[in-house]
Amino acid sequence: MGWDIRRLLIGLVTSFCCAVPRAAAFPEPIDFDGSLSRWHIGLADPPITYGIEADNPADAAGYQNAAAEAVSLWNQVPGSYFRYAQAPDGEPPQVTIHLQSSLNGTRSTAGYTYFDKYDGNKPLHCMIVILVDDSVSYRSVAKTILHELGHGLGLGHSLVPQAIMSYSLQQNGFSLDVDDHAAVARLYPLSGHRPKLPPGCASGSGDYGASTASSMALLLLLLIPLAWAGRDLLALAWSRLNRSPASGR
Repeated sequence: MGWDIRRLLIGLVTSFCCAVPRAAAFPEPIDFDGSLSRWHIGLADPPITYGIEADNPADAAGYQNAAAEAVSLWNQVPGSYFRYAQAPDGEPPQVTIHLQSSLNGTRSTAGYTYFDKYDGNKPLHCMIVILVDDSVSYRSVAKTILHELGHGLGLGHSLVPQAIMSYSLQQNGFSLDVDDHAAVARLYPLSGHRPKLPPGCASGSGDYGASTASSMALLLLLLIPLAWAGRDLLALAWSRLNRSPASGR
């Protein structure tokens, strides 16, 4: 009985293909203390409101459309109930986008996001600060707004260069990648379940039983080809041990 390489390769490829969608590099919404960062909202709750302010009032008006387009992209993620909405006049927003004037001639933009108000462990307000300058292109600032709004709903960085949540904004456009979609859908799933583990842990966002069953099924898929290979290796070793030196086999 020989070692069937073809079967082993097919088994490994099958297991890999089944495992990758569950363990992709989803942007992990994890804070420095290891807590899961997300808005405590459910299917029936109203949208998270946002507003724009700026050191230069002209910047607030100039990037209003960019913010609206970015919000529209996050609001259209399949499988997610998360929604942004512009705060009504006179009402404080839950997410504040502050456009800060940077030094002239920087030719780059940057931003950072943090939750600055809590009720216990429930976030109440998120601050987004974005550096803008006349020498920076509108597209660069718009992409930064889209990226930081992803942090504003609770996402971390992605390892996928094409994702808007990538550490670098060099290989992506003003759009969301499948990796961004997957992260939001797992953080705010239409099923209504609250995720117990961050995206990327291959455990799903459902209840514990469903997550455990999914993980066990994935483990079995990974072990089957290894067990098959081990059986053939043992058979090969046994056949060699049983060879007679006098027979010359």
